Amino acid sequence: MRESLKAKALKHLLNAHPTVKRIGKVMTLKLCAGSMITAVKLRGENELVFITLNYVIKGNEFYITDVTASREWLNALADLFKKRHAKFDMSKYGIAANIVKHLF
Repeated sequence: MRESLKAKALKHLLNAHPTVKRIGKVMTLKLCAGSMITAVKLRGENELVFITLNYVIKGNEFYITDVTASREWLNALADLFKKRHAKFDMSKYGIAANIVKHLF
């Protein structure tokens, strides 16, 4: 139950991020120790893209440490996303951020 709540809160938090909103939507999210596997529906694409993302949460900060996409050509874009958004302040994302901080 707790893992399900973590996944739902983190999915909501990621979908609230402005860049994620602009390029697509996280459809599913499965948590593992320090990583997640997501299915993302990119705008203009018919098929889902699967992304593995390693992360660390410290206080209000969410750090992305590595990103790998299921499509090879997206890995370069994933690296750019990681460099630009490797850290973001969760406190700007309302109740979902509070739930994530509490659960993690």
